[in-house]
Amino acid sequence: MKPTPLSAFILLPLLSSCSIVTNMTTAKATFDVSVQNQSSQPIHVGLAKDGPPLEDDWWSPEEFATFHSKHPDAMWGQTVLPGQTATIPTIEGHFNDGVHGYLRVYAGDCSMSDMLAISRHSPNRLDLPLAEGSNRFVVLNDHDQLSARRLPVPTPPPTK
Repeated sequence: MKPTPLSAFILLPLLSSCSIVTNMTTAKATFDVSVQNQSSQPIHVGLAKDGPPLEDDWWSPEEFATFHSKHPDAMWGQTVLPGQTATIPTIEGHFNDGVHGYLRVYAGDCSMSDMLAISRHSPNRLDLPLAEGSNRFVVLNDHDQLSARRLPVPTPPPTK
């Protein structure tokens, strides 16, 4: 079968889009995260990414529920009681272009089904963007809505 100008017209964009996909860069980043709960109720916190590559420590609750559907007792993230601070040990992630890491915060001591029912713009959920390196947050209640402040990262004393 001989290629026609029409087949070349159709194949060229497809081939060039494959080239774009294979040229994505993946950057490695390391994060330290702590979150202090200054709200009047428990909060549930964990890390998530908004894109590939998929990594165990970065699954969103939605991805976690999908991959752990046969283990209903498996739990995403951790609960932080009022007045307590949770520290997520130093964690590394791989991020394709345009993909970001987040600290996801839910109001209350949530079950998996509770988390899955709370949408991104709910007053009971925060998606706090992470910067590479140290990330410190304080979570508060503000008129029955979660809010957060990013705390400054302490600068190390100068070395002599």
